[in-house]
Amino acid sequence: MSFRIGIDTGLFPASDHGGLAVYRRELVRALADTPGDHRLILYGHRPPVPAGVAGDRVEVRDLGEARAARVPGAFRQVLLPAAARRDALDVVHFPLGGASLGRIAPSVVSVHDLLCVLSPTLDYPVALRGLGFRLRKRWHRHAIPASLARADRLLASSEATRDDLVRLLGVAPERISVAPLAAAPTFATRPSRREIAAFLGARGLPRDYLLALSSIDPRKNAHRVIDAYAKLPSGLRASHALVILLTQGTYARSLKARADRLGIGYRVALVPHLDERELPLLYAGAAALAFPSLFEGFGLPVLEAMSLAVPVVTSRVGGLPEVGGDAVDYVDPRDPGSIAAALERVLADYPHAELMREAGAARAARFSWERTAALTLDAYRAVCT
Repeated sequence: MSFRIGIDTGLFPASDHGGLAVYRRELVRALADTPGDHRLILYGHRPPVPAGVAGDRVEVRDLGEARAARVPGAFRQVLLPAAARRDALDVVHFPLGGASLGRIAPSVVSVHDLLCVLSPTLDYPVALRGLGFRLRKRWHRHAIPASLARADRLLASSEATRDDLVRLLGVAPERISVAPLAAAPTFATRPSRREIAAFLGARGLPRDYLLALSSIDPRKNAHRVIDAYAKLPSGLRASHALVILLTQGTYARSLKARADRLGIGYRVALVPHLDERELPLLYAGAAALAFPSLFEGFGLPVLEAMSLAVPVVTSRVGGLPEVGGDAVDYVDPRDPGSIAAALERVLADYPHAELMREAGAARAARFSWERTAALTLDAYRAVCT
């Protein structure tokens, strides 16, 4: 008799390529490819079945077209529980953080970070402090801990997140498993110079650049990367532009205005959200990734860059040291001078940069979705014994 695993794949579209979407897609692929008697049932809006996954291992329950799915909270609290109970699951997994409040089956909830608790300590820009934003954050600070308290087991993506669960929410350590993530398969092979050049030309991007990331909140610290870039010697700014990858909803206007005030706007390029085929090309073309994040539960961009042998400058917060180890350069994320000094070393010290490339690629090879799937299956079986 098969071991029936229900997975909440959420309502966001298959075209989404953010960190949670990567986790959802690659975990399903790796679980389906792992030998065993388990069977996956996916609940969501057109749940994505990754290419190459055996159809006899995966069933799909498309709940997103129901009229009730348009009501906030109805998918996870009404539609998914009703469908899952009919499927007589052995375990249900909520990989995106939230969970149904009612009991469906023994449950596992993934926890990627505790930003819902820690967010008041981050310096959000004025543009993001509206009433709707504050209400949403307040709801998350109460609803997510409540759903975690009801779970039979929590699956943290890093030791740091496990420690935060114990320290901030009082979760018993024995209720927590840790399953680190991995880079998507699109980062497994470094693109050729010709492919990178063609991509940069098509996008109108400079040939030589530093790469930074930005998102809807200030955690990625792009504004301080701009400040750090302004502190670089003029020769390095002349030879290397700063490219900032934007995600949907990011505060691009604020970043552009900051660069213009510092007199470096003409050397800063803002790139809209890319698809999963283009993202490795942008990473691979960079002289370094500047990722001095204020907080990360894991730090997937660091792993993605290292997979492509791109030097990484990052911060020693959250799960980042578990990902970067001794293969990256660490900085004080609140000090633009510290960030600038590390970037200058990467650009000016070629032997050091080469060592970072080699060490980063070797460290990235230690992470795999096969290992993530094996640890996740262990967590499933732990709640059923």
